[in-house]
Amino acid sequence: MPGEDGLSICKRVSSAKGPPIIMLSARGEDIDRLKGLEIGAQDYVSKPFNADELAARIRIVIGRHAVNGAPGAGTTRTHFFNWSLDTVSRIMIGPSGHQMILSQAELAVMRVFLNHPDRPLKREQILSGMADLHEHTTPRALDAVISRLRKKLNDAYPEGAKKEELIRTVYAVGYMFRPEFKR
Repeated sequence: MPGEDGLSICKRVSSAKGPPIIMLSARGEDIDRLKGLEIGAQDYVSKPFNADELAARIRIVIGRHAVNGAPGAGTTRTHFFNWSLDTVSRIMIGPSGHQMILSQAELAVMRVFLNHPDRPLKREQILSGMADLHEHTTPRALDAVISRLRKKLNDAYPEGAKKEELIRTVYAVGYMFRPEFKR
């Protein structure tokens, strides 16, 4: 790199509590990797590299950055209506303590619903909102994802307990996550 090398940039950005850094370098010796990690890089990838592996490493670093409470990063655990959802592990825990693992598409739908509770959403709005996590969902596939999600939510309640309908179909619109009700 002209002017400044990657190690000094990494050191400067790390000391300023900047964003997470993955070093991508032609230098693949152990000593180079250790030096990069010691000065603040969260990961070190040597060239040539596999693009899918790099993408996986990026997701891991971003997830780790969020878990550690980095500036600007939110918590990975969300609580709602006596439920809890960990967006990194994709584990949702019901009111009775029942745990379930969500698929990537189910997690994407839940994130959209949690960002817009008590508001009817068109299928297109849901699909658009979930595109960052799961971009290849069609309107028909969305209906199937929501059906599976409803089943998982219902199965989390103990036998004989009153089950709350958390996802409602709104005629001629789409879906709503736990509409408000009068108490």
